[in-house]
Amino acid sequence: MGIARGHVYVLAGVYLLLNPIAGMVSLTLGLAIYLFAEGFLEFILGFRLRPVPGSGWLFFDGVVTVLLGILILWTWPLNSAWVLGTLLG
Repeated sequence: MGIARGHVYVLAGVYLLLNPIAGMVSLTLGLAIYLFAEGFLEFILGFRLRPVPGSGWLFFDGVVTVLLGILILWTWPLNSAWVLGTLLG
């Protein structure tokens, strides 16, 4: 199974090298989806830990992360280079 996974990684890397624009756009979409999911889960965790002091920060972090994911999705194909360069650079 490890060999097949390695082949998939190599093929994905070669595809991204041969099609850099498509790779940049797809990585930006993946990052936006990841941020949206992470923010939603942090919001749920903050709700579950409501009686614990400081749980309000989890709510705040969840809301900010969801808003960042929505902002990236809203401007998705146009600002892919800017988003990746700023957040991952």
